[in-house]
This record gives sequence, structure tokens and C-alpha cells, in this order.
Amino acid sequence: MGRKLVMASANESKIAEARALLPGYEIIPYREILGDVEIPETEETFEGNARLKAEYVSSRLGEMAISDDSGFCLAALGGFPGVRSHEFGDECGGYAAAQTELARRLGDKDPAAYFVNVIALARPNLPTKFFKGLVEGRFVYPPRGNDGFAFDNVFVPEGMEKTFAELGRAVKDKISHRARGFRALAEFLKNAG
Repeated sequence: MGRKLVMASANESKIAEARALLPGYEIIPYREILGDVEIPETEETFEGNARLKAEYVSSRLGEMAISDDSGFCLAALGGFPGVRSHEFGDECGGYAAAQTELARRLGDKDPAAYFVNVIALARPNLPTKFFKGLVEGRFVYPPRGNDGFAFDNVFVPEGMEKTFAELGRAVKDKISHRARGFRALAEFLKNAG
């Protein structure tokens, strides 16, 4: 395994994606080092939440740390649920109920949708760097596919006919918002030595 990189996330699906997308790095979930510490996401932007988590872990460990914040956005709803995607899922009692509620709110409005991912790289005594990934597409309902999480089964990327959950992990890891953000991070890390 290559260099170690601590990830400020407790989400096993995100950690698995990070490991697949950064094959030269050993991705270590922060809780393996810091224990069962919760890092509240109190910011109103993807950048703010990613920074908060990465800088918290980096400052505690005195080493480089990464974190990401991502969300599912519906253009006709002003980008909602966006930065509140996870909380919205919780408020609705799970992602299945959240998808139903989004379909209700959207009604017959334009189904244009997009996923956003922002990765923060915090480093001791250096400014935090950000890497953004975005993929556009459309919202579909009812949900389709089982190979994914959160809103993957209601999102069809632009130029395709299948949802992220139907396309499967291997395809999603090439085209997703998180894949684009992590590719930019990997390029930066490679050039930074």
C-alpha cells in the first residue's frame, strides 16, 4: 500500500469510494485513530463542511487529512436538498421516503438535477485546498437499481439512460461527482510529491 491518508468520514460507502478512487493511498477512517468523535457539519456550504471536518482531523493529528461533503440538488427546487441531503434523508425517515418527498415537491417541474462533491485537503501550516466534482443529469421516480446509496437510484447522469444505482460501482467510479473530485485531488497529490 502507498502513502497513508486520513479521511474525516464515518460513512463506509464514501470511504469505500475513496479507496477505489485513490488506489495509491491507504485511506484510514479518522475514527480508527481518534475514536468515536462526532464532527458536526454546521456550515451552509459544501466547502465549509468539508473544511470543518478536514481541518479538525488535521489539527488533532498534525498531519494531512481529507474530507468531502456532497449532495444531491434539484435545479427547480433551488438546489434543494443540496448541502442538507443527508439531514433531509434523516428528517424523512430514510432515503426512500426522501425520494418520494422530492418527487412530490418536484411535481411536473423540470427534473434537471446534479450531484456536487467538494473535497478539502487540510495540511498543517498550509492553506486548505479544495477539489470540486459535479455531474449533471435528471431526477427519475420511481427509484431504479440497487447498486448505490442515498440518491443514486433516482439520478440519471446526462447522456445516459440508467441511474447511478443501475450503472453499478465500476461505471459510477469513472463518471461520478466524487470520482471527478478525487481525480483532481489525486493529480494534486501526485504533483505535490
